[in-house]
Amino acid sequence: MPKESNTYRDEIQALQRQLWSIYERFGVLRDYATGEEKEAWNTARSRVYEVVYPLEQLDNSLLDDRAKMQVTPAKKESDY
Repeated sequence: MPKESNTYRDEIQALQRQLWSIYERFGVLRDYATGEEKEAWNTARSRVYEVVYPLEQLDNSLLDDRAKMQVTPAKKESDY
């Protein structure tokens, strides 16, 4: 039976993992880029970092009762 809900911390950490994966993928693609293209990839990586870093700070600052709060998972793109 699929899990119907996750904790607030579970959801934050899942987003962090997804964002770090994107950050790393941008780095791989940057390594294939021309000199002119590298700036765009570096900018994109920087912006992902600007999003994930506050999520890490939030996760680290959560009190246990907030972290354990149950939330309904977001719909998957295929659910729309």
